[in-house]
Amino acid sequence: MTQLAVAKTHEGIVIGIDSKAVYYSDDKTCTCINNIQKIQKIAPEVIVAIAGSGHGIRLAEALKQHIANCGYWNYSDVVRRSLLFLRDQLPTVQLRLSEESKHRNLERFYFVFMGKNYRDSKISPTIHAHIMLSEELNSPIRCLEIASVLTIPRQLGLEFSLLKAVNQNKSIFHIRNIILNYMRKLAGNLDDVGPPYQFVIVSDTGIDIQCIDE
Repeated sequence: MTQLAVAKTHEGIVIGIDSKAVYYSDDKTCTCINNIQKIQKIAPEVIVAIAGSGHGIRLAEALKQHIANCGYWNYSDVVRRSLLFLRDQLPTVQLRLSEESKHRNLERFYFVFMGKNYRDSKISPTIHAHIMLSEELNSPIRCLEIASVLTIPRQLGLEFSLLKAVNQNKSIFHIRNIILNYMRKLAGNLDDVGPPYQFVIVSDTGIDIQCIDE
């Protein structure tokens, strides 16, 4: 399953995600797929990362087109419209999965949003992160703000390390390296986790998208 980690610091927000995926066949065997793009830039200063079911990537691509057609660009507007879009579109995907799903991971959808919110052109933008999630069939999508750290699936050791670093006001690049080293370690032990590792850092200086271990 996709490994994802988010940390909100005094400098901004960093998200890290691996790029491996698993395809489950009808006979319940699985095949690993490499180099999956799990990060979408859906507005000039809004990023969404996708974890869980691979169907989420196609939903995010459709969402990107929808946001472009609507002309939204500010973070709060994009998140509000995205929630409405996913609430409308996800039930159709879930209905199809209810007839063909062979694995519980296919039923889980996670969309993590990060970006800058401009309340007024004369005021510095604020930086936010939210997660929209549905973890089982027929479960409506929910939206929650990410206040500090988040890992998907839960990695308590990583969460503890990230919380400690955030509370100690470590640099955002130090925190990125904590996530990177943890994912490298996981990749050595799990077949369904692997490079390249995709990172996004949102700060006052802009949005920096990185790909490490290509």
